[in-house]
Amino acid sequence: MEAKRIKIRGIVQGVGFRPFVFRIAEKYRLKGWVLNSSSSVIIHIEGESANIEKFLISLMKEKPAPAVIDDIIVEE
Repeated sequence: MEAKRIKIRGIVQGVGFRPFVFRIAEKYRLKGWVLNSSSSVIIHIEGESANIEKFLISLMKEKPAPAVIDDIIVEE
């Protein structure tokens, strides 16, 4: 079991990003939470390491059409 904190900056608010995060977390059997801040979205995710890697790839490849990701910071 592993946990990561992910900070995403860009156009990620008001574009359906939180429901998108929820859907892909469920897809990969991950747990955690999502928080909007004034300049970013912060995600805390827990689960199997391989599933977290798949989750991170999905964040970039499957994001909602109006979302724009400028930067992703991943911390242990």
